[in-house]
Amino acid sequence: MSKQIYDNKHLTLDERKIIQAGIENRSNKVDIARTIGKDPTTVAKEIRKHRTFKPRNQFIYPSICIHKQ
Repeated sequence: MSKQIYDNKHLTLDERKIIQAGIENRSNKVDIARTIGKDPTTVAKEIRKHRTFKPRNQFIYPSICIHKQ
């Protein structure tokens, strides 16, 4: 297996949209990276940099912490 050389420094908007579609389709980072022709660490860093977490629904799954009131 040969090591590929990546010389592009930035992701385009289209590449970011492909990453988003890959996340929504539950593709892994390596497959997304192959699709856009980038290194898997680039995809991982992009996901980590721009991710947001949805708040947990506390009415369905209440917190079990004894110190929270």
